[in-house]
Amino acid sequence: MVYQHPLAYLLGLQGVALLRAYNGEYGREFTEARIAEIRAMLDCASEFGDGATVRPITATEGYDVWAGYYDGPNDLIDLEEPIIRPIIDRLPIGLALDAACGSGRHAAYLAAKSHSVIGVDGSAKMLAVAMAKVPGAGFCQGDLRALPVADQKVDLVTISLALTHVPRTGPGTRNSCATPWRCRGPRKLGPSRRGRGAGRRRPGFS
Repeated sequence: MVYQHPLAYLLGLQGVALLRAYNGEYGREFTEARIAEIRAMLDCASEFGDGATVRPITATEGYDVWAGYYDGPNDLIDLEEPIIRPIIDRLPIGLALDAACGSGRHAAYLAAKSHSVIGVDGSAKMLAVAMAKVPGAGFCQGDLRALPVADQKVDLVTISLALTHVPRTGPGTRNSCATPWRCRGPRKLGPSRRGRGAGRRRPGFS
């Protein structure tokens, strides 16, 4: 079980802000304002209530709840897509694996660029959204740490906003993080000289 207190959450956010200021991102005025806000919150701590003890949920459970409105508004998506899409634009057309595909954002973009697409995600409700969005792709429910895709099956792999859910410490960490990349074949990546639709392969998992 997890104990969650609203004041603890707010103080934690203030702490993150102060660490960023300490690192040089903000000046004295910002720092003093955050400290003043912390003092004010502590002066009325009882108004935040006693908090609650709750059952922790898995990433899959969380994304099942989030599936209906994950695509927006979402600040992380707004920051990420302008970085990822130009990279995709430079890659040769081929068979793409969208690992932890979620709602199919990247799967849809890859398909629009004439790639054949395989999408894998742990959330059934996210996959339902992705299937409706990209009916021509092949989707499958699976674990990011044990993707149901053969070695060297695909030409490129996208994985976005998902590695944070993969444990970074303990036995097997290296293999867990490396799983998506063992699916990609030896094909060299670079700007494609092929026409749209050339060299497409059928989506599949084996």
